[in-house]
Amino acid sequence: MKRLAYTLLLLGFTQLPASGFAETCERTLVRHKNTQIHRYQNGDGICYLSVANRAGTGMVYRNYLFSDLGLMMVFNSYGSGSTASSTGARDYFFFPQQQGIFFKALDNTVSIRHADTDFVFDATSSELLSVGGYSVKVDPKINKTNKGGVEIFRSGGVMFDSGFRMGESPSANSKGKTVVLNSLAEKCTVNNREVFNYTQAGATPKYSNDELTDFLDSRCPSSR
Repeated sequence: MKRLAYTLLLLGFTQLPASGFAETCERTLVRHKNTQIHRYQNGDGICYLSVANRAGTGMVYRNYLFSDLGLMMVFNSYGSGSTASSTGARDYFFFPQQQGIFFKALDNTVSIRHADTDFVFDATSSELLSVGGYSVKVDPKINKTNKGGVEIFRSGGVMFDSGFRMGESPSANSKGKTVVLNSLAEKCTVNNREVFNYTQAGATPKYSNDELTDFLDSRCPSSR
Protein backbone atom coordinates (compact mmCIF):
# COMPACT_ATOMS: atom_id res chain seq x y z
CA MET A 1 0.00 0.00 0.00
CA LYS A 2 2.84 2.37 0.78
CA ARG A 3 4.34 1.80 -2.68
CA LEU A 4 1.00 2.83 -4.20
CA ALA A 5 1.01 6.02 -2.14
CA TYR A 6 4.49 6.88 -3.40
CA THR A 7 3.44 6.18 -7.00
CA LEU A 8 0.67 8.74 -6.70
CA LEU A 9 3.19 11.37 -5.61
CA LEU A 10 5.14 10.98 -8.85
CA LEU A 11 2.23 12.26 -10.93
CA GLY A 12 1.63 15.98 -11.47
CA PHE A 13 -1.59 17.83 -10.75
CA THR A 14 -3.84 20.53 -12.20
CA GLN A 15 -6.28 22.88 -10.51
CA LEU A 16 -9.70 21.52 -9.54
CA PRO A 17 -12.69 23.27 -11.17
CA ALA A 18 -15.09 24.62 -8.56
CA SER A 19 -18.37 24.05 -10.43
CA GLY A 20 -20.25 20.75 -10.28
CA PHE A 21 -19.19 17.17 -9.63
CA ALA A 22 -16.48 15.78 -11.92
CA GLU A 23 -18.20 12.95 -13.76
CA THR A 24 -17.77 9.18 -14.21
CA CYS A 25 -14.29 7.67 -13.70
CA GLU A 26 -12.19 9.61 -16.16
CA ARG A 27 -8.56 9.54 -15.03
CA THR A 28 -8.03 12.74 -13.06
CA LEU A 29 -5.32 14.16 -10.83
CA VAL A 30 -6.21 17.56 -9.40
CA ARG A 31 -5.49 19.77 -6.42
CA HIS A 32 -7.63 22.18 -4.39
CA LYS A 33 -5.64 24.10 -1.75
CA ASN A 34 -3.59 21.38 0.03
CA THR A 35 -5.80 18.48 -1.01
CA GLN A 36 -4.97 16.24 -3.96
CA ILE A 37 -7.63 14.05 -5.57
CA HIS A 38 -6.55 11.20 -7.81
CA ARG A 39 -9.20 9.18 -9.64
CA TYR A 40 -8.45 6.23 -11.92
CA GLN A 41 -9.81 2.90 -13.14
CA ASN A 42 -7.92 -0.36 -12.80
CA GLY A 43 -7.74 -3.20 -15.32
CA ASP A 44 -10.83 -4.84 -13.83
CA GLY A 45 -12.90 -1.71 -14.40
CA ILE A 46 -13.07 -0.73 -10.72
CA CYS A 47 -13.05 3.02 -10.09
CA TYR A 48 -10.77 4.35 -7.33
CA LEU A 49 -10.36 7.82 -5.85
CA SER A 50 -7.76 8.90 -3.29
CA VAL A 51 -7.73 12.00 -1.09
CA ALA A 52 -4.29 13.08 0.14
CA ASN A 53 -2.72 16.12 1.75
CA ARG A 54 0.21 17.59 -0.17
CA ALA A 55 1.24 20.28 2.33
CA GLY A 56 3.94 18.14 3.92
CA THR A 57 6.59 15.79 2.60
CA GLY A 58 7.15 13.63 5.67
CA MET A 59 6.49 9.94 6.24
CA VAL A 60 3.68 10.48 8.78
CA TYR A 61 0.34 11.11 7.08
CA ARG A 62 -3.25 9.95 6.59
CA ASN A 63 -4.86 9.33 3.19
CA TYR A 64 -8.30 8.15 2.16
CA LEU A 65 -9.09 5.70 -0.65
CA PHE A 66 -12.53 5.07 -2.17
CA SER A 67 -13.65 2.44 -4.68
CA ASP A 68 -17.01 2.13 -6.41
CA LEU A 69 -17.38 -1.28 -4.78
CA GLY A 70 -18.35 0.75 -1.70
CA LEU A 71 -14.94 0.92 0.00
CA MET A 72 -13.63 3.83 2.03
CA MET A 73 -10.17 2.99 3.38
CA VAL A 74 -8.47 5.19 5.97
CA PHE A 75 -4.73 4.69 5.35
CA ASN A 76 -2.11 5.81 7.89
CA SER A 77 1.65 5.97 7.50
CA TYR A 78 3.49 6.14 10.83
CA GLY A 79 6.99 6.87 9.55
CA SER A 80 9.88 4.87 8.15
CA GLY A 81 10.03 1.09 8.37
CA SER A 82 8.48 -1.96 6.79
CA THR A 83 4.91 -1.90 5.53
CA ALA A 84 3.89 -4.28 8.33
CA SER A 85 5.29 -2.07 11.09
CA SER A 86 4.79 1.46 9.73
CA THR A 87 1.38 1.45 7.99
CA GLY A 88 -2.18 0.63 8.99
CA ALA A 89 -5.65 0.76 7.45
CA ARG A 90 -9.29 0.92 8.52
CA ASP A 91 -11.89 -0.33 6.00
CA TYR A 92 -15.52 0.74 5.74
CA PHE A 93 -17.98 -0.28 3.02
CA PHE A 94 -21.06 1.79 2.14
CA PHE A 95 -24.17 0.87 0.17
CA PRO A 96 -25.71 0.99 -2.37
CA GLN A 97 -22.76 0.41 -4.67
CA GLN A 98 -22.85 2.84 -7.59
CA GLN A 99 -20.71 3.04 -10.70
CA GLY A 100 -18.16 5.84 -10.66
CA ILE A 101 -17.04 8.23 -7.90
CA PHE A 102 -17.70 11.95 -8.18
CA PHE A 103 -16.12 15.02 -6.58
CA LYS A 104 -16.34 18.79 -6.49
CA ALA A 105 -14.56 21.69 -4.78
CA LEU A 106 -16.18 24.43 -2.75
CA ASP A 107 -14.40 27.39 -1.10
CA ASN A 108 -12.87 25.48 1.80
CA THR A 109 -13.92 21.88 1.24
CA VAL A 110 -13.82 18.99 -1.18
CA SER A 111 -16.94 16.85 -1.49
CA ILE A 112 -16.84 13.23 -2.65
CA ARG A 113 -20.08 11.61 -3.85
CA HIS A 114 -19.82 7.90 -3.11
CA ALA A 115 -22.46 5.19 -2.53
CA ASP A 116 -25.21 7.82 -2.63
CA THR A 117 -23.50 9.66 0.26
CA ASP A 118 -21.54 12.92 0.53
CA PHE A 119 -18.09 12.72 2.17
CA VAL A 120 -16.85 16.23 2.95
CA PHE A 121 -13.15 17.00 3.52
CA ASP A 122 -11.40 20.14 4.73
CA ALA A 123 -9.44 21.42 1.73
CA THR A 124 -6.53 22.64 3.86
CA SER A 125 -6.01 19.71 6.25
CA SER A 126 -7.57 17.03 3.98
CA GLU A 127 -9.30 15.55 7.03
CA LEU A 128 -12.80 14.13 6.91
CA LEU A 129 -15.36 16.61 8.26
CA SER A 130 -18.65 14.78 7.75
CA VAL A 131 -20.38 11.84 6.11
CA GLY A 132 -23.99 12.52 5.15
CA GLY A 133 -26.39 10.63 7.41
CA TYR A 134 -23.60 9.17 9.57
CA SER A 135 -21.94 10.07 12.88
CA VAL A 136 -18.18 10.50 12.55
CA LYS A 137 -15.36 11.09 15.03
CA VAL A 138 -11.91 11.98 13.69
CA ASP A 139 -8.75 12.00 15.81
CA PRO A 140 -6.18 14.23 14.03
CA LYS A 141 -3.36 12.38 15.78
CA ILE A 142 -1.66 9.77 13.60
CA ASN A 143 -0.55 6.92 15.84
CA LYS A 144 -0.87 3.15 16.06
CA THR A 145 -3.24 3.15 19.04
CA ASN A 146 -6.34 4.90 17.64
CA LYS A 147 -7.36 2.29 15.02
CA GLY A 148 -6.79 4.59 12.06
CA GLY A 149 -8.18 7.68 13.77
CA VAL A 150 -11.58 7.71 12.00
CA GLU A 151 -14.60 6.18 13.72
CA ILE A 152 -18.00 5.93 12.04
CA PHE A 153 -20.14 4.63 14.85
CA ARG A 154 -23.71 5.21 13.72
CA SER A 155 -24.77 4.70 10.12
CA GLY A 156 -27.40 6.30 7.92
CA GLY A 157 -28.03 2.91 6.34
CA VAL A 158 -26.30 -0.45 6.11
CA MET A 159 -22.52 -0.17 6.51
CA PHE A 160 -19.66 -2.65 6.91
CA ASP A 161 -16.81 -1.95 9.34
CA SER A 162 -13.94 -4.38 8.71
CA GLY A 163 -11.87 -2.83 11.46
CA PHE A 164 -8.22 -1.78 11.60
CA ARG A 165 -5.14 -3.81 10.67
CA MET A 166 -1.43 -3.06 10.54
CA GLY A 167 0.37 -3.65 7.26
CA GLU A 168 -2.61 -4.40 5.01
CA SER A 169 -6.25 -3.78 4.29
CA PRO A 170 -8.31 -5.51 7.01
CA SER A 171 -10.91 -6.70 4.51
CA ALA A 172 -8.05 -8.51 2.71
CA ASN A 173 -7.69 -10.78 5.74
CA SER A 174 -9.87 -13.77 4.85
CA LYS A 175 -9.82 -14.92 8.50
CA GLY A 176 -10.96 -11.56 9.84
CA LYS A 177 -14.33 -10.27 10.98
CA THR A 178 -16.61 -7.52 9.67
CA VAL A 179 -19.27 -5.72 11.69
CA VAL A 180 -22.53 -4.88 9.91
CA LEU A 181 -24.23 -1.75 11.31
CA ASN A 182 -27.60 -0.18 10.60
CA SER A 183 -29.17 3.22 11.30
CA LEU A 184 -30.26 2.09 14.79
CA ALA A 185 -26.63 1.23 15.68
CA GLU A 186 -27.56 -2.46 15.78
CA LYS A 187 -24.60 -4.70 15.02
CA CYS A 188 -24.05 -8.11 13.48
CA THR A 189 -20.55 -9.63 13.24
CA VAL A 190 -19.79 -11.89 10.28
CA ASN A 191 -16.71 -13.68 8.98
CA ASN A 192 -14.98 -11.85 6.14
CA ARG A 193 -15.42 -14.86 3.87
CA GLU A 194 -19.19 -14.49 4.25
CA VAL A 195 -19.19 -11.06 2.62
CA PHE A 196 -16.00 -10.91 0.49
CA ASN A 197 -14.64 -12.94 -2.39
CA TYR A 198 -10.88 -13.57 -2.38
CA THR A 199 -8.77 -13.82 -5.54
CA GLN A 200 -5.19 -12.95 -6.48
CA ALA A 201 -6.47 -9.41 -7.11
CA GLY A 202 -7.60 -9.11 -3.48
CA ALA A 203 -10.93 -8.89 -1.67
CA THR A 204 -14.14 -7.75 -3.36
CA PRO A 205 -17.67 -7.62 -1.90
CA LYS A 206 -19.51 -10.86 -2.54
CA TYR A 207 -23.01 -9.46 -3.00
CA SER A 208 -24.61 -6.93 -5.30
CA ASN A 209 -27.08 -4.48 -3.77
CA ASP A 210 -30.10 -6.78 -4.20
CA GLU A 211 -28.18 -9.88 -3.13
CA LEU A 212 -26.93 -8.06 -0.03
CA THR A 213 -30.52 -7.41 1.05
CA ASP A 214 -31.30 -11.13 0.80
CA PHE A 215 -28.13 -12.04 2.70
CA LEU A 216 -28.85 -9.62 5.53
CA ASP A 217 -32.45 -10.79 5.80
CA SER A 218 -31.23 -14.29 6.59
CA ARG A 219 -27.86 -13.69 8.32
CA CYS A 220 -28.35 -10.37 10.12
CA PRO A 221 -32.09 -9.64 10.35
CA SER A 222 -31.51 -7.05 13.11
CA SER A 223 -29.30 -4.97 10.77
CA ARG A 224 -31.97 -4.45 8.12
